[in-house]
Amino acid sequence: MYKIRNNEDCSGDTIPVTVEYELTKSGHAFRKVLDVMLEWGLEHCKRVIYKKK
Repeated sequence: MYKIRNNEDCSGDTIPVTVEYELTKSGHAFRKVLDVMLEWGLEHCKRVIYKKK
């Protein structure tokens, strides 16, 4: 779901080696799934916290 931008990003110019990643189309599409899961988690957390009080 991610890829290295290009081979130059993996050059040994830094220690430790710096690598830059970017999301693929599949990675960007999966973001929608993560957003829904986050929303569910926040709502569920609120219910659990308020139920304990």
